[in-house]
Amino acid sequence: MLPAASAPKPQPLSGYEVVHQRVEDTNAPTEVLVTATCPAGKSILGGGGTLRISTTAWDLVRTWPGAPQHGDSADTWNVLWQSSVSGNHFLADVYAICAPTQP
Repeated sequence: MLPAASAPKPQPLSGYEVVHQRVEDTNAPTEVLVTATCPAGKSILGGGGTLRISTTAWDLVRTWPGAPQHGDSADTWNVLWQSSVSGNHFLADVYAICAPTQP
């Protein structure tokens, strides 16, 4: 193991970006899926979501990266919210952290 003084410093990931997707529905169904997609040439590193406005209780049920084996694109981040009541105001943001695809 190298002494701390001579250990290489980690380099920041170049070319990464955070993609934002906002969805608003003033008459929302009981289930809302929001997806943020990385631009061409970039792949998903991570992501998340936040509920901004709601007139009823919404549960964040699941948050996950796209999985090609399940029919999803590998460059997406998905967030699923559910409510027991339809017809309410819903405003949410989903974020995808994207980085250049390595050859």
